Amino acid sequence: MGPMSPAEPHVPLRFLLSRRDSSPIRRILLLGFAAIFALWLISAYVLGRRVNEADSRVTAITTEFTKGEEVLSAVREQVLLSSVVVRDAALEDNAARVSSQRDRLQMVRNDVEGRLQEYLPRVDSAAEREHWTRLRAEVDEYWSSLSPVLTGELTGGTAQAYLRSSVIPKHELVLRVSEDLRTLKQDALLEQQ
Repeated sequence: MGPMSPAEPHVPLRFLLSRRDSSPIRRILLLGFAAIFALWLISAYVLGRRVNEADSRVTAITTEFTKGEEVLSAVREQVLLSSVVVRDAALEDNAARVSSQRDRLQMVRNDVEGRLQEYLPRVDSAAEREHWTRLRAEVDEYWSSLSPVLTGELTGGTAQAYLRSSVIPKHELVLRVSEDLRTLKQDALLEQQ
């Protein structure tokens, strides 16, 4: 590397760019820089892929959780609606309207049954399956408890007393178990993230 002439511009590491010097150090440095640059590109690619995979997993987990939440929310909503329908049937004197309420309640029950079946594939853990089984049993007991009011066995004040003593506690139990299942699912989501 000779002295720099005044006509040559100052370029850092100009010895790497000059063609007249075929020094082995020059080739080693170029290979070293190329290897470091290649490693940097490969590691950036691998990191990007891992970030995308992690993001996909988080999105899938969150989507599953959201769908489960929607199902449980719909079950709670329909159980609340059913209690209003049963109350209306208990207060009704017209047999045709009671029949209409019974048909409406059957639609609500079918929706709840469908939602519970929709939720079943989302049950991941043994504890969650246990809560789902309990929810299923409580919902079945709730529907059974509505029968005396809907069949007309109980009317007026007797029906109202029955609703307060038997139906409302089962209704609240269904909501509580549903909330427990939601909390369990939420804890599982936090653990997976």
